[in-house]
Amino acid sequence: MSYVFRIHNHGAVPAEKPMDANGVMDWTRTQYFEGQLNNAIDVGTIVGNIGTSIPSIFARAMLFDLAFKETGRHVHKISSINTKLISECLDMLELLYQHGSDTHLVVKKWVAANQIHALIHSGDEKLQKLGNVLNDNLGSIGNPNEIYLFYWKDIPTSEMTEREVLIGASSPLTLVFTSPNWIREMVEYGWSNKFKRTDNTPMFDVNHPEALEDRYVEFRKMLFDLRMAYNAELGSQAKGLYQYIIDSIANARAVVPPMTILDYGNTYKNIGHCAAGVIPICYKEIVPNGGYIMKLTKAFSAGFKVPMALTDEGVTGVPYIGASLWGHNKIDDAYVLSHEKEEDRELPGGMGVQYPFVCTHDFLEDKILRLEAPLKRDKFLTLTAYNNGTQLSQEFLLPLKQKFFKYFTLEDLKDITKITTLGNGSVQVTLNIPIVDPNHPTIIFKKVYDNEHIHNLSRSQIGFYPFYRTDTPALNRYEVVSTGSPKLSFYTLNQADEIKVTSIQRSNAIGLNIPTFYYSIEQAFDYVIVSDGNVRGMIIPKMTQIEMAKNTKTFKFAIDFGTSNTMIAYSEGTDHAREFVEDSSTYVVYLHEHNGTYIEPLGREFMPTSIKDNDKIEFPIKTAVCEVTDYQGSNNNEIFGKINVGFAFMREAILKMESSCYEYDTDLKWSLENNPGKQDCTARVRHFCLGLLWLIKNKAILGGGSDNFSVRLTFPKSMLNTDLFYDRGALATGTGTWQWAARSLGLNNITFDDSIGESEAPYYKTVRDMCDMLNVDIGGGTTDLFFVVRNPVPGFCKFQSVRFAANDLWGDGYGVGATIGGNGFVQYIQQCLHQDNRHDVDNIVNTAKSSSDVMAMLFNRDADLLTSQKIKGNDNLRSVLIIHFTALLYHIARVVKSQRIPIPKDITFSGMGSLYIKLISSQDSRLTTFVRDTLEYLTDMKAPVNFNLMFGSLADAKQNTALGALEHDCIAATYDLSNLPNNEVNEQGLDSNKILDYQSVLSDNDNVIYEQSKLVFDDFITFLTYFPKPSTTTLDLAYPRQ
Repeated sequence: MSYVFRIHNHGAVPAEKPMDANGVMDWTRTQYFEGQLNNAIDVGTIVGNIGTSIPSIFARAMLFDLAFKETGRHVHKISSINTKLISECLDMLELLYQHGSDTHLVVKKWVAANQIHALIHSGDEKLQKLGNVLNDNLGSIGNPNEIYLFYWKDIPTSEMTEREVLIGASSPLTLVFTSPNWIREMVEYGWSNKFKRTDNTPMFDVNHPEALEDRYVEFRKMLFDLRMAYNAELGSQAKGLYQYIIDSIANARAVVPPMTILDYGNTYKNIGHCAAGVIPICYKEIVPNGGYIMKLTKAFSAGFKVPMALTDEGVTGVPYIGASLWGHNKIDDAYVLSHEKEEDRELPGGMGVQYPFVCTHDFLEDKILRLEAPLKRDKFLTLTAYNNGTQLSQEFLLPLKQKFFKYFTLEDLKDITKITTLGNGSVQVTLNIPIVDPNHPTIIFKKVYDNEHIHNLSRSQIGFYPFYRTDTPALNRYEVVSTGSPKLSFYTLNQADEIKVTSIQRSNAIGLNIPTFYYSIEQAFDYVIVSDGNVRGMIIPKMTQIEMAKNTKTFKFAIDFGTSNTMIAYSEGTDHAREFVEDSSTYVVYLHEHNGTYIEPLGREFMPTSIKDNDKIEFPIKTAVCEVTDYQGSNNNEIFGKINVGFAFMREAILKMESSCYEYDTDLKWSLENNPGKQDCTARVRHFCLGLLWLIKNKAILGGGSDNFSVRLTFPKSMLNTDLFYDRGALATGTGTWQWAARSLGLNNITFDDSIGESEAPYYKTVRDMCDMLNVDIGGGTTDLFFVVRNPVPGFCKFQSVRFAANDLWGDGYGVGATIGGNGFVQYIQQCLHQDNRHDVDNIVNTAKSSSDVMAMLFNRDADLLTSQKIKGNDNLRSVLIIHFTALLYHIARVVKSQRIPIPKDITFSGMGSLYIKLISSQDSRLTTFVRDTLEYLTDMKAPVNFNLMFGSLADAKQNTALGALEHDCIAATYDLSNLPNNEVNEQGLDSNKILDYQSVLSDNDNVIYEQSKLVFDDFITFLTYFPKPSTTTLDLAYPRQ
């Protein structure tokens, strides 16, 4: 039931304002009550009901004023209705003090003159009555020009939409007063925990009122300062509050220094006014000075708020806000999750202090990733692992979130992380976060990961190439491979956004049903996030830091791109040339030591961990690419992706040329000429060059140089100016294949020196006294001749290149119906192995693209398969070798005769293809005799008395070409070849002085070349049949007569 409390009886109204029988209705003028209102009205004991019996529209404000006036000194701590009203007023002031800048706090201004004028002139009788009453009653509270209304706008806990609830209003009598409905609605909407005093006790709790002197020191100081700055105004307008503040100062024994109005305005922020717009209602943004603020080594801009580091446990004795301690506060995980930005958070405890803080959730992931093997601790930053005080190897990725690096550096991380093995397979990760408290330097963030929160990464490996970082951004480019299901994201410490990378899934399986992913990152990065589903871990590489200003060495490189094999040599400064090796610890680095199952797949598609003599991979390498089975070619500049240099060709434990997901392609050198314009052929050569230049660039920088290095290419003379691959014009204009590779890698400072012939280059490596000599460089596709004749003076240099070389022995031939594996050597070796119940070669034959690839693989496994021994033991096969070798000697003799030069004193053999000569005879003296006798017979000349034959070893056969290409510059200082005429020999093996090229052979429509070739061939066969000198005493084998 509702009650109406009246002062006037029915009908006690002025005569000019007649009323109905029910008495006074609406807002109506009556005579003023004379005397002390409080003596006539019982204010009751329930604060929320106080005021219903005061016949004034501003009754609530007047009651708060009466409470301050009626409370005497020292008695305000007694729990009376007045102390509860005073506490409620102070709670509202402290709420405004705390939340003055909070977006939930809505302030609306009610301008008295404007609003009353609108009501009186509204035309509505009831509104007009209200306007008149307001106009009459304003004087009872000091005639304020404005009244500020304060609302809290938020979502109730049990609802989905916002509500705006009136907290209270400004008052000239007491600064503020609350709405009688505020406490009820605050409780009803579940907002009670949002409003706590700075000492962590609840606001608006009628059962626990709190006096001013017991409140937060900074809050009461604001009121103390107000009294000093607005002493006269408060003393005349708000006498009860004024005296209460004075009493509180005395009770708190506070010393309040003088403060001017200007100083007050500079110290506190105005949120409204009272007392005719004179006395301000203010708040002060609370900047906690507690010991929980993190102690950071990173520098931040002025005004940056360093967050607090908080845990549920807190740290005993460390100040939290002001002098208050953490106490029994807890971190609301749901609140943290909904406020990911720490600057948007309010400190726990419900005091309304908006100040950033971080907790364990911000820095540690919910789950942790475990690898199958320990990380390489010297290459990656890892957690320090302990078990009962014993340090362990570390197989866990860092469960760090990116936010950690918003505040800390890599150096910080090294000192504050630890992982401990607990019982039941659980692990605990701790972060010792430094804080500013002088007595407690750290607070511990910790998280325990049980079996349910440990995620195993099976069959996962990650490789980085290269593993250095320079201070020149343009030189930082990385290729990263990942196996298995995880995805990688790359970041820098000073940028929260993910680095844009090029990524590609290469294989769904690499022989082990493990997919591989490749990432190309064209800038430096600091850490990698590994994501497997919704589980994340962090990798922090400890890359070698290179200051390019200190990299002052100069490097030169030579590349001998052969049909079968490719060799790289290099020189540093003025030093002699050396074979390319790379075993730097910052070259290729894997996340953890290889499980045996990963070696071949990653070695096949990615990079070997080292390239050096007597290692799994060494130069020369096979001229091959490894590609996906459906490779169609592309013009992208991905070093890996769908294709890469086939370092692992012939090096894998399981001998096979292809599988369901990859294959090797070997016919690169001549593919551009043989297949002009074909995209996949062009792409294979380009990506082979791309991979080699990338290898060279990293070698130069790791060796103390820069990207300002030079490259010299060797080539068969028959290739000169015939395609874009070796075309000097293309090299000069930047349109060649090598220039494409250099541009793709951003190597703008690279220099391509004048190329050098494959037959000429070995000369500079093996030269002794520079007498008359001939170098025969036998490759897989071409044989190159280089003559140096100094007698008679002035002598000359001549060169020639013919497409007759080792693959004519080991390949599939040119006849109709030639098949892979149809080569007689292949068939014989396979037959011998089958007799020994070995089928090693079957995989090769079934998957190879040519018989020459099969033979290359068989020779590579010579120690195991005894390929050379089997060929030496078969006279029929050795006869084929002798015929091939004799055909070369026959051609050399014709060149000697046509050029009218003597038989060279020294003949050297280079190139991997020349190694077959040793299968004819292992004794150099017998081979020398055979060569001398053959040349003397065919030229009708006598060889020099000191005629000498030089055969390169397996180690020298291919290396000497690349090494000689660089030694040219060293030799030139001692032996000047510039004055010797250097031109191509016209002799093409035919009785014609016409210079031929291979295109003219293909266009021989009148069969002139064909007929001449038959004549020369017949002459060669006749020579083989009747040449009398070679015998069993020379080569342990008579010439075949059939």
